[in-house]
Amino acid sequence: MADNKNDKLNLAEDAAPVKPAKEEKSKKDKKPFFLVRFWRAIVRWFKELRSEAKKVTWPSFKQVCKSTLVVAVVTVIISGIVILADVVFREGLSLVIGLF
Repeated sequence: MADNKNDKLNLAEDAAPVKPAKEEKSKKDKKPFFLVRFWRAIVRWFKELRSEAKKVTWPSFKQVCKSTLVVAVVTVIISGIVILADVVFREGLSLVIGLF
């Protein structure tokens, strides 16, 4: 009898799967109108933007002042180097042109 039960189980597994009956598309399954989908995408984008903005770690006023000071000092130093290089090249070029 044990073999008989196993044979029945194997036969059930070998049987073709039952296909579900075709269902007609209901109104819920249809895609919404283009403008509705567009509007929903815009609303979703703003919601995600808001949630991401909440995750940002904003610097304190003191950190902003320090960073601004560093940028200003580096800009002055680089400007001085560029001006100095300009003067050196201009004078060197005028010397070379004066020889001819």
